[in-house]
Amino acid sequence: MIFSADDPFERSIILKNGTWEYKILPNHPEVKPYLIQLKNLIENPYYIVKDMVQMDKEQKAVHPTREEYIDVIPNKSTGFVMIKAIVDHNTNPSEIVTALISSKVRGLTSEGGFVYVRSEETDDKKKTE
Repeated sequence: MIFSADDPFERSIILKNGTWEYKILPNHPEVKPYLIQLKNLIENPYYIVKDMVQMDKEQKAVHPTREEYIDVIPNKSTGFVMIKAIVDHNTNPSEIVTALISSKVRGLTSEGGFVYVRSEETDDKKKTE
C-alpha cells in the first residue's frame, strides 16, 4: 500500500501499490511528483462530485460507486494545476482507481452532482495550521 487517508466523511481510502505502479504511473506519469498532494487531496478536497460514465455517444450516467476528488494546487511552471482522483467506494476501505494532473480544467463537470464542497472555514483552518 502506498498510503491510506480519511476523506472529509471519515471514509478510509487507500492507494494500492499495483494501482500506482501499473495503472496511474503508466497512464498518467505527470502525477508522480504529486504523491503527497494526492494524499492531501483525499483528506481535504475542494470538491467531491459523482463520477459520470459514458453510456453511449449521447448518454451519460452517474457511476453507482465512484466519486471524483478535485482540487487546484500551485505549480511552478503553469501557476496552477488541477489534481483529480477517482475513488471507488465499492470496497472497504475505498480505493483510488486512477489520478491525473492537468493544467487545463477541460472535462471538469458537476453534472452528476456535488457530494462535498470545501468550506471557507476549512480553508481558514488550513491557513492557521
